Amino acid sequence: MPTPANYPILAYDTQSQLLADTPAANTYGVVIQDTNLGLELNGYYFYNGSSWALPHTPFASFQQDLPFFGGTPSARLLQVKAQESVSVCDFGAGTTADDTSAFQSAVLALAPSGGDLIVPYNPNGYFVGDDAIVLDSSVNFGVHVIIQGGTVINYTGSTGKVITIAANVLSTAPKHRITGGVFQAQTPGSGTCIWIEDCGSHVIENVQAYGFEKAFAIHNHLHYSEHNTFMNCRAIGGKFAWWLSMDPGAVRSMATTTWIACSAAPDTNSPTTPPNVWYGLFIDSNVSIYRANFDGLTLFPATDYAVGMACNGSISSARGKLNCEDNSGGTAAHTAGILLGPDATGFSGHDISSDLRGVTDNYVQS
Repeated sequence: MPTPANYPILAYDTQSQLLADTPAANTYGVVIQDTNLGLELNGYYFYNGSSWALPHTPFASFQQDLPFFGGTPSARLLQVKAQESVSVCDFGAGTTADDTSAFQSAVLALAPSGGDLIVPYNPNGYFVGDDAIVLDSSVNFGVHVIIQGGTVINYTGSTGKVITIAANVLSTAPKHRITGGVFQAQTPGSGTCIWIEDCGSHVIENVQAYGFEKAFAIHNHLHYSEHNTFMNCRAIGGKFAWWLSMDPGAVRSMATTTWIACSAAPDTNSPTTPPNVWYGLFIDSNVSIYRANFDGLTLFPATDYAVGMACNGSISSARGKLNCEDNSGGTAAHTAGILLGPDATGFSGHDISSDLRGVTDNYVQS
C-alpha cells in the first residue's frame, strides 16, 4: 500500500520488523500492527528521527487522506475509520482464560452507527461468560458480527446469554446480523446462545449451537419481535432449539419469522423425563405467530419423549411445512411431532410433514 511521505502508516510484523521504509525525522505515523514494541495499536505517533513518541496533536483531531488506488478519498478521522471494523483480538481476546471483557470492549469500540465486529479464527477457540456481546439501541445500530472460520466460542456461564439483541424502543429497533461461529455450552443445558428481545429484522446465519438450554430465543417484553430470519442454523442438544415467549401485557405478534435450511436435534445430554424433555420449537402461551415460514425448519425428535414442536400459542397464515423426522430408526419412545397445549389455536388446514415412527398422529393434544 502506498503511503504519503509526510504521514506514513506503519505496520510491524510479529518479529517487530518494520514493513514500511523507516520514516524521516519529524514525521507522523499510525501504528496498525505491533506485537512487541509497546506501541498502542492504531495509535498516532511522532517520529523524531530515532524513536517514536506521542504527538502534541491529539489522535482524534488528526485527519488523514488515506491512500487508495484509483483516486484520493476525502479527509477522514482515522479514529472514525477504526471504529467501522473492530476485532475482539484488538482487546486481548484469545490471550486469556476469559475473553468476555475483550468481546464487550470491542462492541463498545464500534461507532454509534454500527460496523463490523470481527472474531478472527482461533484454533483454540474463545471462552466467554454472560453478555459477551450485547447489541441494543443504547449502543449500536447495524452491527455485523463476523465469526470467522468455524471458530468455537465456549460458553462458561450458567443461566445468562452469550449474544443479546434488544431494542426496548420500537421506533429505533436496530438491524443486526450474526454470521458464523460454533457456540458450545461447557455445561450441558446451560444458558442461551442468542437472545432477541423487542426488535426485529435481524439475520442469524451459519450459526451452530451445542448444548444450550435455549439455543435461539425470541422474546417479547414490551414490543413485538418480527421479521427475524434464521438461515443455515443448527441447534444440537440442550433443551430448547428455538424458544418463543412473551411477558404478560406485551405485544403478542412475532410475525414473519422465517427459517431457511435450519435443523435441530437432541443429543445424549438432552432431558428425557417428562415434562422435562427436548423441544425443537417451543411456542409459549399467548405468543401469536403470523405468516411464519416453517418450510426451512427440520426437527429430529429422536430421543425418548422428545417433541418436534410444542405450541400453546396461536399460529395463523403459516407458510411451508414444518418437517419433523425421527432419524433414530424407530427406537425412540413417545416422540411427538406436534404437541398442542390447551390454548393452542390456528392449526387447522396447515400442511405438516412428518416421518415419525410409533406416533399415531402428528398432532398430540396435551
